[in-house]
Formats: sequence, structure tokens, C-alpha cells
Amino acid sequence: MPTIDYFLATSRHPIDDRHPLWRQPLPTRRLGGAAGKPAPPKDEPFSYGSYFQAVVRFCEASGWRRLLLAPSQTLATPMTEQDLQHVSIYLEKDGAFYHPARLALTVDGQSLSMVVNVATSRLGKQALLQETHALERLNKEHPFEWFPAVYAIEDKTPPMFLGDWFDGFHEFHLTREKEVDELKMVVWDGSDSPHLISDEQGAEVYRAMAMILAACYDPVTT
Repeated sequence: MPTIDYFLATSRHPIDDRHPLWRQPLPTRRLGGAAGKPAPPKDEPFSYGSYFQAVVRFCEASGWRRLLLAPSQTLATPMTEQDLQHVSIYLEKDGAFYHPARLALTVDGQSLSMVVNVATSRLGKQALLQETHALERLNKEHPFEWFPAVYAIEDKTPPMFLGDWFDGFHEFHLTREKEVDELKMVVWDGSDSPHLISDEQGAEVYRAMAMILAACYDPVTT
């Protein structure tokens, strides 16, 4: 059985059942209703402790077989529970759909990263099966290694799925720069705070996005 540690976003913020947040509810982000329509119902509270325990239950099922499937494929050799030495679970961020857990694994002396996307919100629960089926279809039809593989899905409470965590890949978001009231792009790369990128770098992001969309476009089905 591997040793397991829990963290918030970084290793500088460990958490366990003695931490003041352990029994506190996870933050939720709800989309407001359109004009004239009521806002969607509130999500049922789900605590930090319940979150981490649910991720462990999901991963350790059948002798950690779910979690070992990806390393077995990546390292091209079958892995067993005895090869899994350590698991660090990081609560990376809180979104409207998922609370992603990044798993840092030590398997047979090598380091690998995985993700468990946990759907504690109504929006996430509704979208999870649709999104995992879409990822599976995209990987089958366009095997360019641009999309994370889905290794396991569980539709219990809370529903979640296990996929690839792409080390070295980043998220990009638009933001408005207050001083000049101009849209800029920030990169989220796991650091404590997102930072602005240059206009030239932003243009390169858009070029890469356009290339991926064009490569995946099906002229028959549009």
C-alpha cells in the first residue's frame, strides 16, 4: 500500500483531518440565471475531507488497478500495487464543473502525474459522462496526443474520472487590464498567481488553437 499525502494547490499547503479546512465545505462557483430566469439551485455542500477521501476510494479500488493502468501503458510494463510507492493528492482548483485533483505518483521509482476530475456540482454531474465520451471519441478519431486519455469513470457520489495530467501544459484566460481597459491574456501554470503574457505570445496561442480546431474539423459532419 502506498503512502498518501494531501495538499491544497502546492506542497507548501499540506492538509489532513487536523487542518481547519478539513470539515469545511469546498467552494462552489455557480453560474447565475439569465435575465428573468431564476438562478440554478445551490449545490449540496461537500467538505475538503470528504473530497480527498473520495479520491482515495476511487483510486485504491481493486488494488489500485485504475491508477496503475496509465503507468503500465506509459512505462510499457505491467505494474502492481507493490510498485506504487507514494501518492500525493493536490486540490488544484475549484471550477463550475469540476474540482480537479492532481495526483503525483511514484511508481517503480519514477514520477508520473494523473488527474481525477471530481464533479461535486450539479453542472459537473450533468456534464461528466458527456465530456468523457467526447474525449474518448476525439482520441479515437484524432490520435494526435492533444487530448487526455480517460482511464476510468465512476458515476457514484461524487462522480469522477481519471485521466492524463499534462505536465508542462498551461491554461490561458482573457482578462481586462484596468489601467488601459484592454483585454489581455494570462497564463495559469501552477504558480501562485497567474501572470500576463505579451501580445506576441497571445497571438501564438490563438494560432495553436486554430491549428488544433482545423485539424479536428470534420467537413462531412461539420
